[in-house]
Amino acid sequence: MQCRSLIVGCFIMVITGGAGVADVMDDCLNDHRPDVRIPACTEIIADPHVTAENKAVGYISRGNARIDAAALQPAIADFTEAIRLKKDSAPAFAGRGRANLLAGQLVGAIADYKEAIRLSPTSAESYVELGHAYIVDRNLDAAISALTQAIGLTPTSWGAFNERGIANYKKGELLQALDDFNKAIAIQPFSPELHANRGDVNEALARSKDAIDDFRQALFWDPSLVSARDALKRLGAEEAITAETDQRVRQGAALAEKYCSPCHAVGNIGASPNKDAPEFRNINQGNGLYFLREPITQSVFAKHEKMPQFNLPFSEIDTVVAYINSISPAFSPYPSSNRSGR
Repeated sequence: MQCRSLIVGCFIMVITGGAGVADVMDDCLNDHRPDVRIPACTEIIADPHVTAENKAVGYISRGNARIDAAALQPAIADFTEAIRLKKDSAPAFAGRGRANLLAGQLVGAIADYKEAIRLSPTSAESYVELGHAYIVDRNLDAAISALTQAIGLTPTSWGAFNERGIANYKKGELLQALDDFNKAIAIQPFSPELHANRGDVNEALARSKDAIDDFRQALFWDPSLVSARDALKRLGAEEAITAETDQRVRQGAALAEKYCSPCHAVGNIGASPNKDAPEFRNINQGNGLYFLREPITQSVFAKHEKMPQFNLPFSEIDTVVAYINSISPAFSPYPSSNRSGR
């Protein structure tokens, strides 16, 4: 059987139930929608013909889906069960580390990432995640060490350079941080996050022109970046907050009103008309363009029973994300007013 999931491995059992079992397996391993993936994995886990090793794979996949659904404690329980069944599973430890980190359980997250690395010492991704956990834990030297290891394993990892740049910036090593962000941008030149981060360093180095250029570029790709807007104001460059930037957020508000407001509260106050549809102001949480693009693209973003089916081009999806991220106490200039009371 061909393996179709690089993250958690593949089932190696003989399929005795025909195409139906194969479809369930495929949903468990590969479907992007938590509301499809979770019950499919549950069915696989409950199947008495599935081996313990393959049940562990099912638990890992369900744990990852539960992270996507923000069900962190059930996710931790799934990864723990996977580890009980397969003690040498690096993906299970890495998954539990991610869930622990999101749940604010730093000691457990760091221990899990270390064990994942011990079991799979060539995993650059685990080193990056360990480095991020150390940054959150304010252990900057340990973060820089882990991220340097990640870069050694994968020199093209812009994420590793970005995280190391953040650690160096927080440590006050500004020139090292600038070098890290320069290298990250050389690999991924169209990231608003990277330009905003480099802008912070340039501002700290009193390189105002370079900082303004970075913050302007960041806003061009993601008009919702409140930090970049605030920085331009600090630098006396409010004119850089262009009419084009404001227009993009307004367009996102209009798209949200058209496609989403029948179910969601799309503004900065009020409850959603559909109780199962979360308020947009509660899902932004500073999530960037790339974090939210995929679930919207897969039509599973905050999925609920009556969610309409529609397909938006990437440009419009990014515009909606820009609007979602603009809904915050610091920056919410486009209040809506419709029947949900926003």
